[in-house]
Amino acid sequence: MKRLHAILLGSGIILIGLFAAFVLSAQKTPTKMKGNSGDRQNISMVTVETEATPLQFRAGGRVTSSNRIDIFSEVSGVLRSTAVPFKEGRYFRRGDTLIRIDGGVYRNNLIAQKSSLLNQLTQVMPDVHMEFPSEAGKWERYLSAFSLEQELASLPKSSGEKETYFLAARNIYNLYYSVKSMEATMAKYTLTAPFNGVVAQSMLNPGTLVRNGQQLGVFVNTDRYEVALPMSIENVQLLRVGMTAKLQANGIDGTLSGIVSRINPVVEQSTQTATVYLEVSDARLSDGMYVTAVLEAKESTIAAKIPRTAVDNGGFAYVTSDAGLEQRPVLTISELGEQLVVQGLANGDIILRNSEDAAEYRSAKSGRVKEG
Repeated sequence: MKRLHAILLGSGIILIGLFAAFVLSAQKTPTKMKGNSGDRQNISMVTVETEATPLQFRAGGRVTSSNRIDIFSEVSGVLRSTAVPFKEGRYFRRGDTLIRIDGGVYRNNLIAQKSSLLNQLTQVMPDVHMEFPSEAGKWERYLSAFSLEQELASLPKSSGEKETYFLAARNIYNLYYSVKSMEATMAKYTLTAPFNGVVAQSMLNPGTLVRNGQQLGVFVNTDRYEVALPMSIENVQLLRVGMTAKLQANGIDGTLSGIVSRINPVVEQSTQTATVYLEVSDARLSDGMYVTAVLEAKESTIAAKIPRTAVDNGGFAYVTSDAGLEQRPVLTISELGEQLVVQGLANGDIILRNSEDAAEYRSAKSGRVKEG
């Protein structure tokens, strides 16, 4: 009886031990098998394809008017109203009156000076008939066309030194150029648009006293714009004046076209970039807008397009092989949205789509990284 009891007790202990071992083994995390492709099924790869690729460069910059002028007064007087008020947002065509300053007093002085010239010419005419009878006709015609209200015409051409000295001694030239100078000043009381454009800033209202040298506003050309693009020195060396560019801007459907108008080779010290200027003419643009430009060089190169995420911050891509993972330096020659055009990879290379997966790949593969 005791023997049977001992056998049953021993069997029970064995069964309990087997059950406990089964439970513990079920709670353990299965160990990954290293070196199998299934362990890396969540790591995405990209097969490199190299080809002759046109060199494209993407850069962004702000639109500025090719002509932006600060308007200052060169005369003094009261600002008068005009048919179209000189206010922000107002559009003017070339030749339209922008600003008119009251120049009534100065105009009277100008007419008085013209009258002095007319008086002097009238007084010398008898002497002209006596000294230069063959030249008297041209001076008679000049006097007949003389007008105090119209712009002063040029003096008749002198026939020689004797006639020149004769006129100079009678103060004709002095009075003439004094009038011409005053006419030039009189023209500054009315400012006209030098090109088609819009008022970007207006600083005075009609009735305000304007002083000589006072700023009146800012006028911006709306027909032609420029875009300044900071670019790397390497890329700038591949660009030429006259090359075309495609531009995109928020709020504008489709693409715009531009032309490389000039290249500034001076390198900005802080950014180590040079500046390429595009000339753009499009009514949809506005001064201050931000645009993205894509320029394509005539040259092409053998390169590969890979995801931007495949290159780490140090400029390395990760190439897979049976031996492990190779960290290979690549040269980015252009950027196309989420893709990079790079050199340094061979056709058929298999790389990690995301460089951040390198640590996980090495852990799964138990490979060593070869420094490239």
